[in-house]
Amino acid sequence: MTALGWYYLNIERKIDIAIPYFEMADAMNDKDAAHNLGFLYQHGMYPDHPVDRAKGFEYHLKAAAAGHIESSITVATTFNEGHESMQRNSYHAMLWARYIAFLNPELGIVLRKGLDGYFDGDWSAAFVYYIMAAETGLEVAQYNMAYLCEENFDGLASSFITNECTWKYYNLSSIGENPYPESQIKMGDYHYYGCLGQQDIPAAVEMYSRAAAANEPQALFNLAYLVEEGVNINQSTLTKLKINIPSGNKTGILVKMYQRCRDSGRDESYLPCGLALIRIQFLDTYNRFKTIMKLSSALGITAVFMVTLLSIGHHLKNREQIVETV
Repeated sequence: MTALGWYYLNIERKIDIAIPYFEMADAMNDKDAAHNLGFLYQHGMYPDHPVDRAKGFEYHLKAAAAGHIESSITVATTFNEGHESMQRNSYHAMLWARYIAFLNPELGIVLRKGLDGYFDGDWSAAFVYYIMAAETGLEVAQYNMAYLCEENFDGLASSFITNECTWKYYNLSSIGENPYPESQIKMGDYHYYGCLGQQDIPAAVEMYSRAAAANEPQALFNLAYLVEEGVNINQSTLTKLKINIPSGNKTGILVKMYQRCRDSGRDESYLPCGLALIRIQFLDTYNRFKTIMKLSSALGITAVFMVTLLSIGHHLKNREQIVETV
């Protein structure tokens, strides 16, 4: 259908015949047909219809969402410039431009060269290629760049970058469109330990919570540790984590977090989270029944003491009888 429409539009120059083919193909969700209809509306080429950038944008957005590159460029440009019925939206323009850039195979080549440099021990090459890819906003490159900065192979990071590149790239990869949970955990650690000289517990809780929402056991364990240390997790954060327990129920929250950590499916988290869960359950049992346990212990000691006295008395009485007999 789209091919017939294109033929009548570009070869026969008969737009009125081309349009029904485009509309039939668009009804079947053909991205090329949506792009062509958007082009016609945008440039006032639709018969008996003036320039309609809003209608054209609607079709271009539909085609772009289906992966049409030219429509994606048009959508990015329209968001950046706006039109008579739509204000500029630089953020959405950036997202679409970024999406288009990521479809470029050259970016994959840069990533591959960075990876080859890492495996070959060529830290300079890995450093250069990953920093190039990281500056485009690609989360995997930002995470790898943060790792290179943290390890500081051959002193490259400390020699050529004046700013704190570990903090910068872990932070960028933790807040992007597809954030890395490992980066969010790293940022939580940075805020908790105050690596730049200022501890920020609420920020640490926020970062750990984001990673915990992705079922990262380390983040769940760290959050539970903060709760044990007396940090209050607000109800909205618990709701995001799907923990339907009042924020004041510290034991209930800890049990839930350690259970989820233990059952996350990671072998390395089963033992530490399982032991922490047993400890919390034991302490909870002790705290609930400590009065009874103390009373039972006192009664037990008293009973042992009385039995001991009776045994001694019985023993002395038997001895006296033996002496009299002799």
